[in-house]
Amino acid sequence: MILKEPDRPTGNDRFSRAGHKAEEQMAFYLRRVFGDRRDVVVLNGLRLVRGGDAAQIDHLVLSRFGVIIVESKSVSTRIQVNEHKEWSRFHDGDWHGMQSPIIQARLQADFLLKYLEAEVPAELRTRQGFRRPFTTLRCDILVAVSDQGIIGRPANPPLPELLKADQVTERILDLLTDQAGGGGLLGSLASRFKGWSQEQLSAVAGFLRERHSPLHPSDAPVRQPAPKPAQPATIMRPAQPATIMRPAQPAAATGPALPAVRMPVTFTVTPPLDGKAVPGPAAAVVHPAVPAGRPPVRRPFSSVAGTPTTQPPAAVPPTPPAPAACALPEKRCRHCGSSDVEVQRGYSFHLHCRACDGKSRLPLACDKPDCARIVRQEGNQLLAVCKPCGSSVPYAELTPARTQRGARAG
Repeated sequence: MILKEPDRPTGNDRFSRAGHKAEEQMAFYLRRVFGDRRDVVVLNGLRLVRGGDAAQIDHLVLSRFGVIIVESKSVSTRIQVNEHKEWSRFHDGDWHGMQSPIIQARLQADFLLKYLEAEVPAELRTRQGFRRPFTTLRCDILVAVSDQGIIGRPANPPLPELLKADQVTERILDLLTDQAGGGGLLGSLASRFKGWSQEQLSAVAGFLRERHSPLHPSDAPVRQPAPKPAQPATIMRPAQPATIMRPAQPAAATGPALPAVRMPVTFTVTPPLDGKAVPGPAAAVVHPAVPAGRPPVRRPFSSVAGTPTTQPPAAVPPTPPAPAACALPEKRCRHCGSSDVEVQRGYSFHLHCRACDGKSRLPLACDKPDCARIVRQEGNQLLAVCKPCGSSVPYAELTPARTQRGARAG
């Protein structure tokens, strides 16, 4: 789930515009992979301030078992790292030194964990049941270089944190699987961590979103007012027909006496806009026929409130036809190009190559420019669901052995 998008550029110079473009590129990749997942929350361009110090985190990925910080770097030419972990970039025809983005991301991770430990209020900790200190939370870091940049890596030591932007999401999936399995930097203490609940994850993500302190005031999060309590509905009782009782007429010398007549009279009252009941209008009285030469006798009567009028039901629009299903891309290994692959499940579903033993992300996108597919398991069947058109097609069959092996890995 994407909880926060990047803010506007902080400056109008070419370096600010290039940096903002690199952040938007990385945010696009994160949105395509994690936009529909409820167990992963992404905040782009998060800025936290505490005690005169501030940290600008380009991309923060929160899961139930840890956090991942991604530092975006705009590189249009070449970037080089030597064996002493010293960074330089080629710009304007010459090499220039630069700050290590790995060290920069580690400082942001240290600031984030200390910020959570100091700023999360006790009331929120008690209500959500946080007992583990935030400073012991596992935090991994990654550096994303623009797609058009060229990376010069040292032979020793390796830098697994340094990746091209299009490779970052696959590395994040591997880290999420590793975090859920209890491995990582914190050893046995991390292995005892059972993970946050979904409510705790949402509480931490919402707390950080509210504490975002942008450089532009217009980018500050908007606090929604609390909803007003619903007013009790006014109950209109159905009207009873009014009955008019007329006494028998006295006998006259020229004709027989008139018998008592019961004449039902009904009427309706339209309720007012404020929902308050008002007395209805007087009902019309119908008198029976009387012999000629004798005037009718009128008597007072009483009535009760009527029923509100009702409107005819609105017409139901016709149901649109079901969209046509999208075509599925061919499943191939991204490392060796082999089609001898099978679907396995770790922290998420992926392709396992039987030829080179490599792992690849599931190819889901079809030929539509706005395609955003997700996979859903129904028993031993894995379906590919296209969000724009709503169609779903079978993707792979999951055997019981493969499902059990994948469940133990995830």
